[in-house]
Amino acid sequence: QEAIRIHHDKISERESVKEALLRGKDDLLARMCQKQSRLDMLHCDMRNLDENMKRIIISDDEMLAKEKAKLLKATAEKDLSMKDFLNESISAKKALLECPVCYEVASPPIHRCPKEHLICSKCLPRMNQKCPSCRTSIPDNSYSIFRIAEEVWRELQNLILKKDNM
Repeated sequence: QEAIRIHHDKISERESVKEALLRGKDDLLARMCQKQSRLDMLHCDMRNLDENMKRIIISDDEMLAKEKAKLLKATAEKDLSMKDFLNESISAKKALLECPVCYEVASPPIHRCPKEHLICSKCLPRMNQKCPSCRTSIPDNSYSIFRIAEEVWRELQNLILKKDNM
C-alpha cells in the first residue's frame, strides 16, 4: 500500500509537472504570438516608411526640377534683359557717333569743329576741312580731335564685345 501511495504521489507529481509544463508551453506560445504580431506590425511600418520615403524623394526631385526650371527661366529673362540693355546702349552710342556726311559710325581719329559737331576722318577731307553742320572751318591740328567721341567709340566697342560674349 505504501508503494502504491508513493507510486500515486509520483504520478501526481508528474502530472503537476506536466500541467505546469503545458501552462508554460501555452504561455510561451502566447508570448511568441504576441511577438510575431509585433514583428508583423514592425514589418508593415517599415514598408509604409519605405513608401513614404520614396514619395518624399520623388516629390523632392520634382520640386528640385521645378526650382531648376524657374532658375533657368529667370536667368534667361535676365540674359534677355541684359541683351536688350546692351542693344539699347549700343544703338545710343552709334547714334552719338554717326557722321552727318556718310551716316556711318565714326572711328578714331574722330574730328570736331569749334562748336563740337563731329565728322569722321574719311569725310573731313571731302568737306574741305569744313564742318558739315555749321560750315565752320576745322583746323588741321590736334585741337580738332574729338577725344570724348573717341572714348565713346571705345565704350561702344566694349559693349559690342560683351554682347557677342553672351
